[in-house]
Amino acid sequence: MATPGLLGILVEETGTFNRTDNLWRPKNLFFDIQTQGLLRDMVRRYTALKTSEVELKTLDRAEMYLKHLRNLRFIVKRAHFLRRANHLAFAQAVTEFYTIFGVVLRYLRFDQARGKLTPV
Repeated sequence: MATPGLLGILVEETGTFNRTDNLWRPKNLFFDIQTQGLLRDMVRRYTALKTSEVELKTLDRAEMYLKHLRNLRFIVKRAHFLRRANHLAFAQAVTEFYTIFGVVLRYLRFDQARGKLTPV
């Protein structure tokens, strides 16, 4: 049975396979400016949380916040490394970052409603 369509797909994607682990690592899913923008936004959000680390330590859920802060740091580092090498893994890192950041915001809203967040 002839399979010219499948063979064509493999030939077209030949350059996106990593020889050491034989995994598909697409590099053309995003424009460079898109990955730069996403990474810059992630760094900005992480930095804002990091500068408020002292405040996070005073809250009831401090351990959870600090754990998420550590995870966000690792995700930003991983995304920076993957930005050009593997767009699929980069997209997964971006998704993971915004999911965790959303959880932190959700709990900060709870703490705000409980009166734990106060202005200076």
